[in-house]
Order: sequence, then structure tokens, then C-alpha cells
Amino acid sequence: SSKAEELSETIEKLRPTRGEAKRVCGCYGTFHKPLTNCLYCGRISCIEEGYDFCPFCGYMVDDVYDGQDHSNDPGWQQKERLLRFDREFARRTEVFDDQADYQGPSTWMTDDERAHAEKNEQKQLEAL
Repeated sequence: SSKAEELSETIEKLRPTRGEAKRVCGCYGTFHKPLTNCLYCGRISCIEEGYDFCPFCGYMVDDVYDGQDHSNDPGWQQKERLLRFDREFARRTEVFDDQADYQGPSTWMTDDERAHAEKNEQKQLEAL
């Protein structure tokens, strides 16, 4: 019977504690910098709320950094690669249009615009 009591005490100690949040911001990391998310309900906490009880489910939100070296972990490397691609998205999708300043004659131009474009095109060809 004492082993059963010890086991129930151990289980009770391992059970996560619940409580009330001291500070509730509610920006979910959109106004303040996101800190982490609750591992029980997924709610995102910002730096204003800090590591405290989750305002939604009441479980403790802790820092879960494990301090391990993930350089040989393929899953970790894939996650970091995808995050890097997300950060550099705008830089990679920039379009360099060398002919942006060129406006040749087109069917959408008025007669005056077409005549002016043809004249400019002749000047450019003569310059070559």
C-alpha cells in the first residue's frame, strides 16, 4: 500500500500545475515580440506576458530551450533552412527588368505616342 501511495505522490508531483496569469496582454505576439507558445493549448505569449501561467488554459508556460547541439539533426536543419528562406523571401523575389526604360511602339499607344516612340527607337538604333 505504501508503494501505491508513493506512486500516486510521484504522479501528482509530475502533473503540471495550473494557475492564474499575472499579466494578460492579448496581442499574441503581434504588437510585442512573441516569446513562446503554450505547449498545452498553443496560445502565443508575448514578452509582456513573460513566462507565467497561460491566460487561456492555466498551465505554466516555460522556456523549453534544451541547450542541445542540433547541427547533425536533419529535422532541425530543415526547419532552419525554411525559416531562412522565409526571412529572405523578398530579397530572392526581386525582379531586375533591364528593359523597364524601353518603350517601343505598341498597338495601345495613341498616334502621337507611337510616332514619338518610333523616333526614340530610331535615335537608339543610330547611336549603336
